[in-house]
Amino acid sequence: MSERTPEEEIQLSGPAADSELLSEEEPRAALHGKGLSEEQRQAMLRGWRRIAKSRAPAGWVARMAADPAFPIVSRDTGRWRRRYMVLKYLVQRLALGKKVMFIFKFIIAPAALLVVLVALRIYTYGNKVVDVNADAAIVLGAAVWGDEVSPVFRERINHALELYRTGKVGKIIFTGGQGNRNELTEAAAARHYAIKNGIPERDILIEESSHTTYENVVNAKHVADANGLKKVLIVSDPMHMRRAVTMARDVGLEAYPSPTPTTKYQGWRSQLVSLADETYHYLGYLAGKVFNYQLPVNE
Repeated sequence: MSERTPEEEIQLSGPAADSELLSEEEPRAALHGKGLSEEQRQAMLRGWRRIAKSRAPAGWVARMAADPAFPIVSRDTGRWRRRYMVLKYLVQRLALGKKVMFIFKFIIAPAALLVVLVALRIYTYGNKVVDVNADAAIVLGAAVWGDEVSPVFRERINHALELYRTGKVGKIIFTGGQGNRNELTEAAAARHYAIKNGIPERDILIEESSHTTYENVVNAKHVADANGLKKVLIVSDPMHMRRAVTMARDVGLEAYPSPTPTTKYQGWRSQLVSLADETYHYLGYLAGKVFNYQLPVNE
């Protein structure tokens, strides 16, 4: 390769576009002074041009090597210095292009900030407890194992039973359809558990057709309206609270959060997974509202 001054060795000018084809002067200059015959140089030139036109990785490397901005180093250049110069070139070439920077600054960065802010709001809202008395507690369904409620569901039911015993609510609405064949519906399993633990059957209401959070609150509203219940407490896990309360209010319920004080999501890993899942679903729900998408309901 041709010699450059020390200043030129580390100066990186604007990179060439991938779509530009190599001019003959660039590879000729690279081959100049290599002790090759004209015929050998022409053969290497033809091969170089074929490679440079390729969309394969070798073509990209050939175009990069012919880029005037690509650093040329001497034998005296240290190993880490060479790595730094190549890395600096790649950063300018691949990451700091105008289009990439525009996308990062005005699309990726704001979107990432939005996700972080929403996740933070979900996390903090999960610890919010409103000290109000309500007509009923709506317990959002969770898994049933055979004839028994799962640990997650049990914590939700226990919290609703405590609200009833302390006079915070006068009725309990259990929600949730059948998850698997030959199993009780989530609402039926919850009712059996509540009756077994001393709650009068007359104060238990159920809906047994929902399978999603949105269906839970929609169908629970039908039950509440049919029984003259206006103000409700939404009972679920802390991470679930933001989305559940938002949905409940959107369907017309006067809803307040009442997160379970205990949950299986105790370790930071399980909490992080739960938070990521809720952030994804909450953003999806908000996006649906923006585009006026109506979630399906199995009533």
